[in-house]
Amino acid sequence: MAAHRELAEAYLRSRNSEAGNFDDFWAFEEVSEIVRRDPEVGWEVITILLEMATTDEVLAHVAAGTLEDLLTKHGLVVIDRIESLARRDQRVQLAVSGAWINSSDEIWPRWNSMMEEFGFRSGRRAAL
Repeated sequence: MAAHRELAEAYLRSRNSEAGNFDDFWAFEEVSEIVRRDPEVGWEVITILLEMATTDEVLAHVAAGTLEDLLTKHGLVVIDRIESLARRDQRVQLAVSGAWINSSDEIWPRWNSMMEEFGFRSGRRAAL
């Protein structure tokens, strides 16, 4: 788990547009590969990333990239956990609202239900 936290820290540094830290781009690539390859470890890393995201910009990077990839590639494996955590954590709700799921995707009905449940279809979305 400590290794995942270090990976998450490097990933977040690589996504910080103000810092322009290209030395940590390897972490972005590694997280992307983990998400493609292993939904269990991918979800673990994403939960760390969501916990560590301190700005809307960073949260948007996690949502529209890593979380979206996990949902589209392994949605049926992780959707129960995502729904459960989103009901308890506003940060996760915001991240889910920043992922784009195609209406032809098999998890779209459940993702769309979350958008309704959390009020995102009616325009409610508050910053962190």
